[in-house]
Amino acid sequence: MSDITVIIPVYNVEEFIDECLQSVVAQTLRPREVLIINDGTPDNSRDICQRYADRHDWITIIDQENKGLSEARNTGLDHASGRYIVFLDSDDYIAPNMLATLHQKAESTGADMVKCGTISFTDTSKGRTFEHWRGLAGESSKKQSETGRVDASGAQKESAGDRVDASGVQKESAGDRVDASGVQKESSGDRVDAAGVPNPDTLTLDTRRGFFQAFFEKKLIANVWNAIYRTELFHKLRFPAGKIMEDNFITPQLLLRCKKIVIIADGLYYYRQRPGAIMHSFDNRHFDVIESDYQLKKILVRNNLFDHFTDTFYSWLGFHLLVMMKNAARYSGYLPFRRYARTFHILVDRQDIDQILNTPDSPQLTSSAKRKLREFCERPTRFWLKLKVDSFKRSRR
Repeated sequence: MSDITVIIPVYNVEEFIDECLQSVVAQTLRPREVLIINDGTPDNSRDICQRYADRHDWITIIDQENKGLSEARNTGLDHASGRYIVFLDSDDYIAPNMLATLHQKAESTGADMVKCGTISFTDTSKGRTFEHWRGLAGESSKKQSETGRVDASGAQKESAGDRVDASGVQKESAGDRVDASGVQKESSGDRVDAAGVPNPDTLTLDTRRGFFQAFFEKKLIANVWNAIYRTELFHKLRFPAGKIMEDNFITPQLLLRCKKIVIIADGLYYYRQRPGAIMHSFDNRHFDVIESDYQLKKILVRNNLFDHFTDTFYSWLGFHLLVMMKNAARYSGYLPFRRYARTFHILVDRQDIDQILNTPDSPQLTSSAKRKLREFCERPTRFWLKLKVDSFKRSRR
């Protein structure tokens, strides 16, 4: 047993919760406790969770009225007794050695936060496809497999279901090699070269400037679920209620509280892409991204960091604004889109738009992207029509 509390909010996930909980029960390092927060789910998710709670006395179900993801996580934090916190979304799952690997890294380095790589996956009629988001490379490797997982290099691994011998015992694989204590064995990604220089599969940071540099480069993604945290980071800090971009709000505040952060490239968290999820739709809640970006700006200014990241921040803001309004056009009719465009101009300062358009080109915000953002600001109807035509053409291919 370890000193880890795993917090799992549950709402309308009867299709996925079994796979999620199976991955927790299969951990090579057992958590101190698993807190399942039943956020008033109307389906059979709670019954499935109860079966696990009946079999494992370290799994606890906490029931509450439906309040949303942030409040469910906050309830978990209020009840947590472990020295470390891990968040797991109930439609995702984790590699068998995730807890052991992150815990060992936190203990051996004294890090307040340890993050791992994330592997996104999608279930289709043709099977399950995987794609490794190599966080330390700053972007996805774009390598996929329809029949198995991918390792940190993007190479295909055997699927979890195929890695068992004739007796049903799981076979050892390169990505899941663990020692007798359940800690991942040394791999080429954990070694240093002859000069003692760490290889790029592990990144250790110990300055605020370094934390936010990794954040902007997407080596340290805002999502809270691919990490282990020291519990004291959440002292008098909770997720914002009612926000759909809750991680974007809390992660910059967590960075301010850290003294050391370690990021490893190993893909240990499996994130489910769902076409019907909130990120594949649009309504007024998506304007939370503007609020979170302006909060980020205030944090940088208050901590004398903004001058280091001025151009980077405006590229970041411009990218988010363009993606947001593309989604508004893609998932909305013309009249709703016009309403969203008016809301945009109320929330976003024109001076910030000018700053974005005058920011040097970057991989995140290219000259082409800036032209599209300018077109949206000056000719929103044309912007909407172009996106609709492009979407129609893609659908006919």
